Amino acid sequence: MIYMMQINGLTITHKKDLRTILEKFDLVLNAGDKAVIIGEEGNGKSTLVKWIYDPDMVEDYVECEGKRIIGNEILGYLPQELPQNDKSK
Repeated sequence: MIYMMQINGLTITHKKDLRTILEKFDLVLNAGDKAVIIGEEGNGKSTLVKWIYDPDMVEDYVECEGKRIIGNEILGYLPQELPQNDKSK
């Protein structure tokens, strides 16, 4: 079976304080599935979404171990706050 997206054994650890944000996380999304990420502020929701979109986006502040498998999908990412130069577009 071909998955739209699959995450295997993802562990995210904050580099500054070595706090584990996510441990051994698995996820499979197929076409038509819907998923919601909920949690308190500062618990890694945005970090997870950034890692799913592009693991390089988070490498400065977290260490990630795990596998990310994306099918033929095209991913998009809209940050919570736009950079100043994008606000005028």
